[in-house]
Amino acid sequence: MTLDQRFDRFDWVEANMHRAKDDPRPESFRVDQGTLSIVRSGRLNLHSGQLRHQRSQESR
Repeated sequence: MTLDQRFDRFDWVEANMHRAKDDPRPESFRVDQGTLSIVRSGRLNLHSGQLRHQRSQESR
């Protein structure tokens, strides 16, 4: 991923996914990386412990 495509721990992302064929666990999916986008950028306030979200410029 390029630097502008990376996301932080508390970001909300959307992407298309499909079941992993080589992994039988029900929670296993593969992400179509071409469809990955950040919906909201989240930042944790270390002093208050509150999470702040801002809508991504792409989703406006």
